[in-house]
Amino acid sequence: MSNQRLFGSIIMISGSVIGAGMLALPLATGDSGFIPASLLLVLGLTYLLMSAFCLLEVVLQFPNGGNFATMGKATLGQGGEWATKILFGLILYALLASYIAGDGSIVAAQLTAATGYLIPTWVGSLGFAIVLGLIIRLGMRATDWVNRSLAVVLFMSLSVVMWRMSSAVQVSHLSSMNVSMNLWHAVPIVIIAFTYQPIIPAMRDYLENDLKRIRIAFIVGGLIPFTLFLAWQFLVSGVLDSHGVKAIADSATPVVLLSAAIKRYSGIAHIQTIINVFSFCAITTSFIGVAVSCMHYLKDSIGKQVKSETVFTLLMVTPPLIFAEVFPKAYMMALNYAGIFVIILFGLFPPLMAYRLRQRSVSSTVDQTFRFGKGYAGLITLFLLSSLLIVMQL
Repeated sequence: MSNQRLFGSIIMISGSVIGAGMLALPLATGDSGFIPASLLLVLGLTYLLMSAFCLLEVVLQFPNGGNFATMGKATLGQGGEWATKILFGLILYALLASYIAGDGSIVAAQLTAATGYLIPTWVGSLGFAIVLGLIIRLGMRATDWVNRSLAVVLFMSLSVVMWRMSSAVQVSHLSSMNVSMNLWHAVPIVIIAFTYQPIIPAMRDYLENDLKRIRIAFIVGGLIPFTLFLAWQFLVSGVLDSHGVKAIADSATPVVLLSAAIKRYSGIAHIQTIINVFSFCAITTSFIGVAVSCMHYLKDSIGKQVKSETVFTLLMVTPPLIFAEVFPKAYMMALNYAGIFVIILFGLFPPLMAYRLRQRSVSSTVDQTFRFGKGYAGLITLFLLSSLLIVMQL
């Protein structure tokens, strides 16, 4: 196998992680200070790799092309299949709701600035949902073209933002610390920011069960976004004081207010516009990826009853749009819910699945020698850690 596939896998993994979750990280962890927030990012990366390698053990014991519902049914029975389907659906819809709310606020703010009239956030959310829904409805060729174009603008604007903001960092802001339970409440958003587990079955297939390359792809693919997350946390914490970040996170339009606050504190010309461009592209590329997954999810679930692409598109976009319109703080709220669902689906379920497979010695068409951790210690640690993270959110 050529190294091109390994490189492509690393880019695909890191690209699926870098997006809307990155924007929310300093908002969720900002009032704790840079150092505690950085340690939480280390915890997020560690948890991601534990979950990913535990899930890999399960995936490797099923033929290529398997999905989570199939694995859930084979290991945890009919209830496991339905629980997996429901949780996966909840994650998709929670993420879509967050993205619609986030980009809706940016669209409304830009329209307000351009027209001079106050445009409500719900108008921006509705417009964003309609336009992106139509793009998804046009099919994968149009969707892929839009996604690639936005990805180019995303990385260009991110590079400019980091370069310009670096000159406005104040060291005194970085040294402040405020460790409290609020930091632990940021865990679900940190977890969702690092999530690439949904593409693990596809990566296994693409890398043809080559464990060495899979390990490299998982680790490097996680380290790249971790580095960017840490840099973004450093810049936002260094420019804004922690109390300012907390106030922004508690607002109804945190994405827009974050860029406005950075402009006010840094005094950098045009920085707000550049951050809004970066934010819009980050959220929209994330939206497209999740929307495509949601379309596949709906077709797998009700494809026998529904055949219309238009109906699938409406079912994909309408529920999260309603959620975004009903709840004023939908961006952070929905990301938080998605993080909790991810902990359950990719933190609690994989060790249970792996345990059942080890006990039952399910036959496999691929290598069964890979095991997560030594003995059952790894499975128990991941399960207990996931349980603790969920309890701490209650």
